[in-house]
Amino acid sequence: MNVNNVTIRGASGCQDVILVGRGMDNANYGNVPHGIWSNALHTVVAHLTIRDVYTHPIIFNDDAQSPHVYNVKLLNAGKQFIKANPNGPTAGVDNGLVEYSVLEYTAGPPATDHGVGIGYTNGMSIHTANNWIIRGNLFKNFHTPDSSAYHWNPAVLVWNRSTNTLTERNTFINVDRAVAYGLHANTGADHQGGIIRNNFISMQPGLMSPSRIADSDAQILVWDSPGTQVFHNTILTNGNVVNAIEVRFNTAGAEIRNNLTDAPLGARDGGSYSESGNLYTANASMFVNATSGDLHLQATATAVIDQAPPLTNVLDDIDGNPRPSGAAYDIGANEFSANGAPCITY
Repeated sequence: MNVNNVTIRGASGCQDVILVGRGMDNANYGNVPHGIWSNALHTVVAHLTIRDVYTHPIIFNDDAQSPHVYNVKLLNAGKQFIKANPNGPTAGVDNGLVEYSVLEYTAGPPATDHGVGIGYTNGMSIHTANNWIIRGNLFKNFHTPDSSAYHWNPAVLVWNRSTNTLTERNTFINVDRAVAYGLHANTGADHQGGIIRNNFISMQPGLMSPSRIADSDAQILVWDSPGTQVFHNTILTNGNVVNAIEVRFNTAGAEIRNNLTDAPLGARDGGSYSESGNLYTANASMFVNATSGDLHLQATATAVIDQAPPLTNVLDDIDGNPRPSGAAYDIGANEFSANGAPCITY
């Protein structure tokens, strides 16, 4: 019998309570391969750190509807940091909320094979799920080496017949792929609908080898995800991937609008989209501190500020500040303020 409506939390912050495994590459993990595993309704995990576990820091089975992960730090996992399992082709964990958390590899991803090949990891892998919200998080260092079996793991992957995901106000630093709605051609759709908006995505120069660049696709994938909207993201690839945003497979009705990038859009294998208001000439000088992933706008970014048409379902920016703050919307995730950018803390 499941016990529903359980909250697992520290008193405050995420530093006072730390659950530590035996190491993400330590196959001698005893009886604790995961951090927290729930099959119960309305599980809340908040205000704590889970680190160095062999498999998943947090995993939800299909009965764990409406989970909430809030202000949690997840460090160094052998596989996916947050996993939501399906139960057959039509049932999974619905109405999940993950917000204001950190998911990070502090010294690189796993170096050993955990059963399916080296480098099999994601920040989040959500299967057969409806109506998830992924908001205000930091995803950092999801970059596998060339020697690994898996080169292109999305930090946020929502797929396997999922619908209506909202991914907003997140920061992605040095990840091989940032967000994927859908991953392969599926019966019906691998993902459908949803919004990807107001995210910062940055990659350091030289992160990818030439062979990886030649094999790359994009930081935002809309693959077999019809009707998805990709609005007001800021993407600084620094030449590490071919495209900033790509649609693929049976993706019809996608919209890509008001994004600020340094790489073009792409479409293949039957994917199609409409686009407007995008700018493809982003560079580090536009931003407060591109090296650290802070892509708030400088006052000198005149090609961006007040240059975007309004969108009815984008009323604020990455910091939750209202749009517009000037004469018109700004392109990308940040709405410039003369009062200066806020400090980024996680």
